Amino acid sequence: MSRCVSLRSPPAWWPPRSSPLNRLHGDAEAAAKVYAGVAEPLSADDVAACIAWTLELPAHVNIDSMVVRPRAQASNTLVAREQ
Repeated sequence: MSRCVSLRSPPAWWPPRSSPLNRLHGDAEAAAKVYAGVAEPLSADDVAACIAWTLELPAHVNIDSMVVRPRAQASNTLVAREQ
């Protein structure tokens, strides 16, 4: 039996896509630029698959931390964009 103690999602490059719109106080033009040129931002299914994977592990396995980013995102501030 697996036990999930905590899930936390800091601001990242994954849905909901309304998140940039909320962070930018409804500025749709600025929000559209957040994902502009990023080939494949994470989807909700990508994040769900990561969570499901941790729950499928044997009970003695502890995933202490997992950082999930799209390949285009090297860090919180460094993103490769297509021209």
